[in-house]
Amino acid sequence: MEARTPKPLGRPHKSSTAPLTALRQVLEHERQRGVGFDEAWPLAVQAARAVRVTSAERAPWREAIDETRACWERAYVGAPPTRLEALVADVSGLAGALLVYDSEVELQAEVNEAEAAERRAAA
Repeated sequence: MEARTPKPLGRPHKSSTAPLTALRQVLEHERQRGVGFDEAWPLAVQAARAVRVTSAERAPWREAIDETRACWERAYVGAPPTRLEALVADVSGLAGALLVYDSEVELQAEVNEAEAAERRAAA
């Protein structure tokens, strides 16, 4: 029996965070240049919207970016996150850790099963 590579459920496909990556990169670049947030934000949004996403993703990305402007601004100027933002960051970090752990457990189980099958075949 051939071992297969597990595909964890709920893991986003490769392009799903690309708009945020583009937004963050532009904001980082502009902040390093000493540009104020009000000037940098439209450039970052333009870069994020230039990322190719599916038509189903386009509207939710626009909404998410528009609704999180204040969060980005606080980060840009070095202000601390709100209590809710800190909680969301903690929860999302935990969720990511659980996904990785679950994937590793699944992979180890499959490796163990494949090794056992090889031992049975060799016996």
